[in-house]
Amino acid sequence: MKVCIFSRRDYKEIGAIRKAFKVVQPRKADICIAVGGDGTFIRAAKNFDGPILPIRGNDAGSAAYYSDVGIDRIEKVCSLLKTRRYKVERISHKLEVRYSGKRSYAINEALLRNDSSNVYFDVYISRDGVRRRVYPFVLGGDGVLVTSAIGSTAYNRAAGGPIIMDPDALCITLLNPDGPLRNPVIVPDSSSIEIVVVRYKGFLECDGVRLKKFEKGEKFSVKKSDRRLDVIRLEGFGEDTAQKLRRLILEKAVDKFPD
Repeated sequence: MKVCIFSRRDYKEIGAIRKAFKVVQPRKADICIAVGGDGTFIRAAKNFDGPILPIRGNDAGSAAYYSDVGIDRIEKVCSLLKTRRYKVERISHKLEVRYSGKRSYAINEALLRNDSSNVYFDVYISRDGVRRRVYPFVLGGDGVLVTSAIGSTAYNRAAGGPIIMDPDALCITLLNPDGPLRNPVIVPDSSSIEIVVVRYKGFLECDGVRLKKFEKGEKFSVKKSDRRLDVIRLEGFGEDTAQKLRRLILEKAVDKFPD
């Protein structure tokens, strides 16, 4: 088995992986091992289209929501991988974002963020060749984000959006909306979501990376891509949603980061 490694830092335990497997570049790997937190997992997913094994680095404040095992169990992890005692689970698809003739991919979310003041925008969905407006009025506020199941526990959750347990759904969540309409909207993943700037300016961001400044009349679209997001589930390891959320809350409740 050939593996590629993405790591938050140079953990000494990674040596066990290098000893057990042939480590290659992502384009030649069978699986990817991502050691660290959620940021490392996102970086791995952006650069690798095959199954990913997320391993928690056990750093203070690092949630690693999609990981079931910590780096302290690395010897057991290597043994299970070598004997192929695992399964591959589809947890979502990457998001395809189109804007100004360009295309990008997001793992957690794509969002329109305001510039110096509120940004006003319209939201449309297209499905089966029909384009429909989602909200009856122009919306204003800090912006709007589009996420799939994978990103629903990240910024979307912090913004008051729902946690999505269906890998075949997309969610539109408003960011500090200025008006009576505040509810997130769940749409089928066969939909294409279009955001149009109506007044003032905003920025398009994907997974925290700013891509473009949008003026009045400009727009971008988000839909589920055909690029799967698969994770490796090891035999004997597994957490349910409640366990993951409990760990996420506790690991984010850091009193003090180490020096």
